[in-house]
Amino acid sequence: MARRRTHAVAGAVLLALLAGSACTGGGGGGEKKAEPAVPKPLRQLWDTKVTASATSRIGWLTDDTVTLHEPESGALHGYDAGSGRHRWKLTPPTGAGRVCDTSGEVNGQGVGGVVFAAGDEGECTLAAAVDSRTGRVLWSRQLGEQQGDGPNAGVSVSEKALTVTGRCDELRRMRLADGKPLPTLLPRDTDCSHDTAHNARRIAALDDPGTPEGDEREAAFVLYDPDTGKELWRRPADGRGPELGALLADDPVTLVTQDKGQRYIRTYDGNGKPVHVLGKELSNAVDEVSGQRLAAEGVLVTRFANDPRTYAYDLRTGKTLWRKALGSSTLLLGVSDGQLVTRSSLVPKGTARIQEWLIGYDLRDGTRRTLGRERKPEGAALSGAPAVHKRKLYSLVGTDSAGTYALRAYALPERGDTTDYPTQPPPGTAVKWRKGDLRPERTLLACEAVTAETREKMKLTGDRPPPDNCVWQERDQPEGSERELSVRVSTHEPGEPGSGGGSGSGGPAKTAVESARHAYDTAQYLDGAPAVRGLGEQAKGKVYSLSTHLIVRYRNVTIEVRAEGIGDRDSDRTPSRQQLKEAAHAAAADVLRRLGDKSG
Repeated sequence: MARRRTHAVAGAVLLALLAGSACTGGGGGGEKKAEPAVPKPLRQLWDTKVTASATSRIGWLTDDTVTLHEPESGALHGYDAGSGRHRWKLTPPTGAGRVCDTSGEVNGQGVGGVVFAAGDEGECTLAAAVDSRTGRVLWSRQLGEQQGDGPNAGVSVSEKALTVTGRCDELRRMRLADGKPLPTLLPRDTDCSHDTAHNARRIAALDDPGTPEGDEREAAFVLYDPDTGKELWRRPADGRGPELGALLADDPVTLVTQDKGQRYIRTYDGNGKPVHVLGKELSNAVDEVSGQRLAAEGVLVTRFANDPRTYAYDLRTGKTLWRKALGSSTLLLGVSDGQLVTRSSLVPKGTARIQEWLIGYDLRDGTRRTLGRERKPEGAALSGAPAVHKRKLYSLVGTDSAGTYALRAYALPERGDTTDYPTQPPPGTAVKWRKGDLRPERTLLACEAVTAETREKMKLTGDRPPPDNCVWQERDQPEGSERELSVRVSTHEPGEPGSGGGSGSGGPAKTAVESARHAYDTAQYLDGAPAVRGLGEQAKGKVYSLSTHLIVRYRNVTIEVRAEGIGDRDSDRTPSRQQLKEAAHAAAADVLRRLGDKSG
C-alpha cells in the first residue's frame, strides 16, 4: 500500500506581505533588501548552564524555585526562580537511588512528592516528601512494592497527604506531616480492574470489583478528598467495559471516562451526575494527545487525535469558546494573564530559518497575540517543552551543537501585539498543487460529514458527537452484538510512490490525481471488486455476509468505508446485509457532498 503523508493546517495565516525594498538615499540608485518582519525577542531574565540531556524536563515551578529532572542520571536540581542560581541537588535518602518520578506540582507549603528507586538498579519502591525551597527530604517510606506503571500512575501531594499509584492502581496514601500510612481508599484489586487518577485536590477512581468470588459490589466511578480520604460521591458505572482515563480538572470535576461503551471528556456536578460532554468521542482512554490538554480559569483547552485544530471549552456551560488550527509544531505551554501560551516553530516570510515564536490566545475568545520569539544559536536544539509560571517562561536550550545546555528564564509581556507577521512553509515542503486539486484545508475532517440518518441505517445511535477517528461503533448493545462504521478520507499529493505517473514503472506520481488513482487501484481487500455506480469518479466495493467494504475516488481524494454488523440475525438491532451496503454507500455520499461533488 502506498505510503501517505498526513497534513496539518498551518497555524499562522498567510495574509500580510513584506514591505517592498527601500531606496538608498542621495539619488544614487540601488536597492536594499527589506528585513523580514518578525516578532521582537523575549526579554531574557537569566541564563544558567546546566547538566542536562534531550530527555531532561522542567519540573516544579513556584515563585522562588524551578526544578530540573534529569531522567538519564536520575538527578533532581533546584534553581532560584529570580536569578537562576543553583540552589540544591536532591540527596536521596539512605538506601535510595535515582529519582523515578515526581509530583506534577507542589502544595501550598511548597512540598512535592518524589518516588525513588531502591538502590542504584532497584525498582521504584520508596516515596518521599521534599521541600522544594531547600531540596531537603522531609521523610521517606518504603511502599513495599513497585510503583504502578499504568497511564495515570503517578504521585501527588495535597495539603495533608501524599498519594502514590501502586500496582493495579492501588492508592498508597501517607500522612504528609510524618509519612505515616493512611487507610487505602479501594479494596485490594487482585484482578487489576480498578482505574485511578489523582492530583493535589481530588482523587478519582473506577472502583471495579472485577470477577473475584464473593464480591457483589457494582462497578462505580468515585471521587475522594485527598486530605481526608472522604468519599465525595459515587455513581454506578455501566458494565460494558467502564474505564477511567484521566482527571483533567477538579472545579468542576472533568474526567475522561468510558461509560455505556462510549468514551468522552465529561464534566460532573457535586453529586457525580454527568453534566456536559466536551468535544468528540475518544478512540483511546489515554490517547496520543493527552499531554496537550490543560485546564485553567474554568476553561479546558484540548486537542483530539487526527484533528489539527485546538479547542477551548467552557467547563461550566459545556460551550465551545473557540477552535483554531494552530499547526502541528505548536506546543501548549500554560496560562499567563488569561492567555493560553503556545510555542510554534515557524519560518518568517523571506527567510529560510525556523524560529520559535511564543503566541498567546485569550482563553475566552481566542484573540491571538504575538508575545515574542525565543532565541537559540544556529545548530542548537530546544529540549522538551518550556514551562510557564505566572508571567515567566522557563526553557531548556541546547546552546551549541556539542550538547551543552542552559536553563533560561524569559519575561512574558502582559498582552503582546496583534501584528500579523507573515510566514511561509519550511524550505522543501511546498506542494505543487494543480487547478482542481482538493487541498488538506478543504478536506479537513470531511469524514465527520456522515449524517445521523446514515448511522441509523446501521442501527447505530444517531445523536452523538463524532469519534476522533471517524469509527462509529457500538458493542454489547444488546449483549453479543457489534456494529461498526469506519470512514477514512485521504488527501493525496504529487510525488507519492507507486504510480510512476501512469507508466507502470512504480516511480513517484507526477500529479495528486495520479497518486489517488494508484491508491484506489491498490486498495487492500478490494482486489477484483466490482465497480459501483453513482459515487465519485471511481468506486468499487465488496459485500460480504457480515460487512461491506468500499473505496471511492473523487479528484485527488480517496474515501474508504467499512460497515460491519455482528449479532443475532433475528434481533432488530442487527443490521442486515442490505442495510450494511446501504449505510456504506450513504456514508461515502455524505463525504462527497462535503467535498463539493454534486454528481451523486
